[in-house]
Amino acid sequence: MSKLKLSKKQLQSYLEKWNKKNGPKEKLWVGWLKDLFEKKYPNNKDINQVLIKCAALDKLYSTNVKYLFDVAKKIVSIQNFDEKIKKGEQKIVKEMMKVNNINYYSFATKYCYYSDSKKRYPIYDSYIDKVLKHLRDNNEIDYFENNQLKIYSNFVEILEKIKKNLNCSFEELDHYLWQLGKENFPKKTK
Repeated sequence: MSKLKLSKKQLQSYLEKWNKKNGPKEKLWVGWLKDLFEKKYPNNKDINQVLIKCAALDKLYSTNVKYLFDVAKKIVSIQNFDEKIKKGEQKIVKEMMKVNNINYYSFATKYCYYSDSKKRYPIYDSYIDKVLKHLRDNNEIDYFENNQLKIYSNFVEILEKIKKNLNCSFEELDHYLWQLGKENFPKKTK
């Protein structure tokens, strides 16, 4: 694999590629998730509504949440969940990610992303993790310790700098970095 470099030109190329390959499908299911989270069930106090959102997110993103009901219960139990999301409080990710001794960090970032109409919660996943570490190791972005990506405020700070340099949104950055990761760090099949 060659050294990865981020650029505005490459970002645009990957966004065009994303739209051609995933555009119609993504518009359908992402639009459906946004509608589910923002219009149909915008609050996070009713266990049935939260469970539906968790199940939809888990299925569409293949997050493999083992204890969906327990994750939904955890979200409902978080005091002032909706107010924290409206304020863009990053600590909400940490509050909701541990359930039954399982870390659902990636799922928590996705749930917060869809819960926030302002889209201030970037999505973490393993492909983005690998790309960021590669960029750091090749001096393309500022240095950070590996464990910092699993501390949400640090993860956001790292992505904020990249987002600012590329003049893009978190959603565009997600599509870009995810594709870079999928191409350059494919998952090993068993």
